[in-house]
Amino acid sequence: MGFFNEASRKASEKLAEQRGVFPAWKESIWGDDSNCARDSEGDRIRPKRKLRNCNLTTVAPTGTISIFAGCSGGIEPIFAVAFMRNQAGSMMPDVNPDFVARAEQEGWYSEDLMVRIAEEGHIHFPEVPRQVQYVFKTSHDITPEWHVRMQAAFQQHTDSAISKTTNFPHEATEQDVREIYELAYELDCKGVTVYRDGSRSGQVLSTGKTEKSGEESTESSAAVKRLEQLLADTRETAHNLKVELDTVYLGQEDEDRTAAASRAKRKRPDILRGRTMKMSSPLGDLYVTINEDVSGHAFEVFCTLGKAGGAATADAEAIGRLISLGLRSGIPIPAVRDQLRGISSDRAVGLGPGKVLSLPDAIGQALESYMSEKHGVQETLPLTANVGADGSQVLPVSGSGQETAFLGSCPDCGAGQLSYEEGCVKCHICGYSECG
Repeated sequence: MGFFNEASRKASEKLAEQRGVFPAWKESIWGDDSNCARDSEGDRIRPKRKLRNCNLTTVAPTGTISIFAGCSGGIEPIFAVAFMRNQAGSMMPDVNPDFVARAEQEGWYSEDLMVRIAEEGHIHFPEVPRQVQYVFKTSHDITPEWHVRMQAAFQQHTDSAISKTTNFPHEATEQDVREIYELAYELDCKGVTVYRDGSRSGQVLSTGKTEKSGEESTESSAAVKRLEQLLADTRETAHNLKVELDTVYLGQEDEDRTAAASRAKRKRPDILRGRTMKMSSPLGDLYVTINEDVSGHAFEVFCTLGKAGGAATADAEAIGRLISLGLRSGIPIPAVRDQLRGISSDRAVGLGPGKVLSLPDAIGQALESYMSEKHGVQETLPLTANVGADGSQVLPVSGSGQETAFLGSCPDCGAGQLSYEEGCVKCHICGYSECG
């Protein structure tokens, strides 16, 4: 890394001869003795050097890029020789091709061995030669201390920060993590990331052993919790909007809507007309049917998953019944939409504005599409909403002129808002990251 750093500075010096130094060079650590930045004791931090660039090297998070390129991900050791990768909610097997090629070349390859390696998450088996075990060191073969020491060695010759994960086994304690943070501080690391294997369900990289050690969690129990929260939020919204609904609907004054503000449930006619929309969701294709009354207003909603049976189908039907109850009781469809949009889960499908975070979020997007078509909205809602999932206003990032894209509440702590930054979804409260 020292070689890379010095080579980049020499190239920057040549550029400076042609184009001049960077604007803040005099006040930087590279500037003249009279102006340069100094340490707390007043000594120069770096010798004087005319550079075109103030910052030249970094070890960036290259997980996705390295997958595309089929190469090593920065200074990270391989996670495992064989493991499962959670890619946009889909579990995909990942086997190291160099390991397989070595096994086939030396004659000790077998399907049974590969299965055992994937299930146990290591290669310490009698069939695997000792030399091969030594070469193919994985993230959990390296102790947390040496993860940090390797990061610190690279940090000495890196201008910017380093993306590097310190992997802990499932049995790690809080004291173990504390020792790593203190070690990183002593070694002058600019930051440190720790991850305990199996600490959350649906982690990005996992082995069969991870799945066994992690706590059991089912989609149905998570959906039930979201459904209970949705019901509570719907009741609160109905109470808060009881007076305001007299005149306001979809942001327009309409005195004829006064009757809709009543909490009395409307009787269902024998015949209703509507439309059905097909939506992608983390649980498969979702069909959302919205029926209208004779006046052309949304009256009821039916939600059906493409695959029949199961707890997820029951949850979808339950959400549809709750939405129908709310609409027939006078709650406007935008209020229902706001409660559903942004609810996140351990799975997601799609990218950008069309990304679906969960089954409720897919239903919310279907309602949003219905409203846009019904009321002639020509401009679709941006990825960044004006109101966060918790009802708080989303403020622009200082000096950026753009808003931060909030993508719902954090699935780990429940308190923080998820935001898309540096190519990954993160929570700034607890440190949760979809990139692991």
